[in-house]
Amino acid sequence: MNENINKKFDVKNFDYDKCYEEVKENASKNINIIVCGATGVGKSSLINDFFEFDKDSAAPVGSSGKPQTRGIHEYHSKSITLFDTEGYEVESSSTPENSAFYKNIIDLIDERKNNYPADLGMHIHEVWYCINNRFMDLDERLIKDIQARNIPVCVIITKVDNLDENEVAQIKDAVGDAGKRNRINGVEVFTYSTNSDLGDEYVQKSEINSWAHHNLDDYLRESFIPSLKKAQGQMAEMMIKHKIPKYAALAAGIVTATSFVPVPLSDSVPLMGIQVKMAMDILSCYGIDNDMKGAVKNLAGAGFVSYIGKTLASQLLSVIPFVGGAAKATVNVSVATTVTATLGVAITKICEEYTKACIENGGSKDLMITKISDYFTVENLKKVMKEISKGKDQKIVERIVKAVVDMFKDTKKGARK
Repeated sequence: MNENINKKFDVKNFDYDKCYEEVKENASKNINIIVCGATGVGKSSLINDFFEFDKDSAAPVGSSGKPQTRGIHEYHSKSITLFDTEGYEVESSSTPENSAFYKNIIDLIDERKNNYPADLGMHIHEVWYCINNRFMDLDERLIKDIQARNIPVCVIITKVDNLDENEVAQIKDAVGDAGKRNRINGVEVFTYSTNSDLGDEYVQKSEINSWAHHNLDDYLRESFIPSLKKAQGQMAEMMIKHKIPKYAALAAGIVTATSFVPVPLSDSVPLMGIQVKMAMDILSCYGIDNDMKGAVKNLAGAGFVSYIGKTLASQLLSVIPFVGGAAKATVNVSVATTVTATLGVAITKICEEYTKACIENGGSKDLMITKISDYFTVENLKKVMKEISKGKDQKIVERIVKAVVDMFKDTKKGARK
């Protein structure tokens, strides 16, 4: 590693194909999520609002409280399979164990585990349990039995725009009381509505996504993000919260494990390899697979990392004193992390612009309607960099860097004990 750390990145001979295949392989693990709840609670609307589907593959939405999804229907969104279960009628629900609703869900969980014991990709990985204005004995019993099978489950209060604050509090209290009685373990409760006029306090899409991502096994997390709907900033938020920090931490690991000092912000082999892979990963999450390698290669050839380094140079060099030891190592981590995080935010902003243009020109799935080459240029990168330096995105970069540096410091402290 030390031998190669200061070598220049070879734009022409870098194995873009291998990098692309690694990105796609990491995001190819299948995730299975059950979305369940009473009839008319809004399961299908929730599914369509969160996940990206082909036009003919969206979950059908019912009306007037009539069950639209019969039995258990599967919907496929990239690497996620969603099981939309037929709801139960609140007034006609029988004892939990005897209800078809209960049996359908428990049987699905047990059958997939028993029939494919060694194939974790066939197991159920999470349950999103939707309720409206009541938390019933059936809900409590089913959640308890799902948890007994070691499957993460959250409760989502849907159609929260039809409830007042007291009603929401009562439902949360009912779930909490079940936990206090040791009927169920601690279950996180979220509120949600398709009504975009409500504030983030009530439409907790971000919190639901973060819960879902966090509760997946490590090897599955890379597959969750690409299936999310790309509009409304949902994808950008997941990039900022999860994807970019991961690569920033990898860059920090490179400079921590070596004597490399990332000044004057040159395009070294290991750091550029991480940054190219991050760029491909972000593009892949946005569904920009066509000519992804060409777009990234063009930016790399035009010296996009060097440009970012020069743009940030005055800011970064001012914090690099002539120090040694731990202080020097911390500064090196800060520099590598800042450049990587800034690049990640810039690529994300360009992807947002590109995706918006594609949607306006005919639909989110046909991303080639608008040319990639029109957006992934050094000129556009310069424009985006100016926006980052002047706006709230600079604070985002600072938060990512601080989190990575703090993690680095904690690791060092632990090693000294």
